[in-house]
Amino acid sequence: MTAARSALLARAPLLASVAGLSLTTLALTAALATPPSLTRDHPPAPPRTPAARSPAPQPAATPAAAKPPTEETRVPQTVPGPPPPPGIRGQCAVLMDPLSGQVLCTLNPEQRMFPASLTKMMTCILAAERLRPDDYVIVAGEAAAVGETSLSLKAGQKVTVRDLLTGAILKSANDAAAALACAVAGSQAAFAMLMNQRTTELGLRNTRFRNPHGLHNASHYTTAADLAVIARCFWMHRLLRNITAQREASLPSLPVEQGNSVWNHNRLVLRWNECTGLKAGYTKQAGNCLASSARRGGWDLICVVLKSSDVWDDSKQLLEWGFTNFRRMTPPARAQGCQVRVGNGEQDYLPAAIGGSATLVVPRNTPNAWQLQLYPEDQQAPVREGQTVGCAVVRIPGQLERRLPLVALAAVAAKPKPLPRGAGLWGLLLMSGAVLLYGTATKTLGARRARVPPGQRAAYRGGPRNGERGGSRRPVSTGRPRAQRGAAGRAAGPRTHRAPIRPPEQAPRPPDRPA
Repeated sequence: MTAARSALLARAPLLASVAGLSLTTLALTAALATPPSLTRDHPPAPPRTPAARSPAPQPAATPAAAKPPTEETRVPQTVPGPPPPPGIRGQCAVLMDPLSGQVLCTLNPEQRMFPASLTKMMTCILAAERLRPDDYVIVAGEAAAVGETSLSLKAGQKVTVRDLLTGAILKSANDAAAALACAVAGSQAAFAMLMNQRTTELGLRNTRFRNPHGLHNASHYTTAADLAVIARCFWMHRLLRNITAQREASLPSLPVEQGNSVWNHNRLVLRWNECTGLKAGYTKQAGNCLASSARRGGWDLICVVLKSSDVWDDSKQLLEWGFTNFRRMTPPARAQGCQVRVGNGEQDYLPAAIGGSATLVVPRNTPNAWQLQLYPEDQQAPVREGQTVGCAVVRIPGQLERRLPLVALAAVAAKPKPLPRGAGLWGLLLMSGAVLLYGTATKTLGARRARVPPGQRAAYRGGPRNGERGGSRRPVSTGRPRAQRGAAGRAAGPRTHRAPIRPPEQAPRPPDRPA
């Protein structure tokens, strides 16, 4: 017994080393056999190829090194109340209600990014506003020369505005966008100035466009928040909204051999029946970008996701989250109107109401988490119908205040100006003075006429003489030659003065006969 125990103790170090090697081998085998943790958003890692045998021992791989790199997800920020939004792989995102303009969640909304072909939304907005859909456009040479995705347009080719819009929206054709730009402004550079002018009108401070198609330019940038506003303007245009909802469209003004049928590059329209369109884009610098819209239960939402490895899944998750956790409501009519005081008008008050849509989007589990207050402003007549007479403020916890205009529902004319105090007495005095002046002037002229003898007055005026009746108002000729003036008068010599012709004396009146 003692000898066996001694032999076992002598072999203990060897057994310990063998046991340690066995445990290490088992741990390594378990690590290699255990699959890495997978998520539904990522595909499994590719199978590892066995290393070539070599006499030198290979270092054992750890479990951390065996896991594939997991892509980082970002959770957008939202108003307090609903559950947090799902994590997305996009770098920037905005979810908006297009009818009210309310923002439901954001992720880096003010970070400047490259918009890629989302630029074409602004291009199509300006083209649809300035051109008629059935008009023909002659493709300019600089438009036909634009490369990458295109309709293969030729310089001088005639294409309708509707087909160019369809090609620019569905196929994201760069030459179609450039052709529209040249048709509106004459060149792409001039059209870019119109695009920047419109961004200024919309109040977009972090957007700068350099071309109408979105090909990479270091000075061509925007943000997710600004793109959401542009997408909202795009969505409000009926023609553009109808085009972007199509899965496939034909271009009748293009020949068949040129390819007059296009498919929508927005894969979310093809994969999800509730998606209603908008625009997809991609460049190497911008990554995958998507501005999408969806409709559920008569309610629309717009989502913008920039630079994502799976922009389709990110957009769908955010849109579904918005439909699930928010609801749309409209305040009662009595809360949307008020009375505005009017000064110096035929009426002292006029009715006013919120202009535009008063629809609100609130979290489903907080029905009373909003306030609507009206702030009318006193007006001075005249007030025209539709004039802004105040504002309405919508307050939702966690969001910026939303301001809506209050507009007049009726016109109010100004009262006629009353006469100033004492104006009647002053008017009577002025009228009396005018009458006195007129009477004094008339009397003075009559007195002057009375000083002239009747005979001379009659001779001068051509009136009746010697008991004659009638007569002319023209002066009676006296028989004297008319004096000549100027050089002719000086050459004629001194004027000979003659005595005036006196009217004949009246015959003596016979004496009265005796009675």
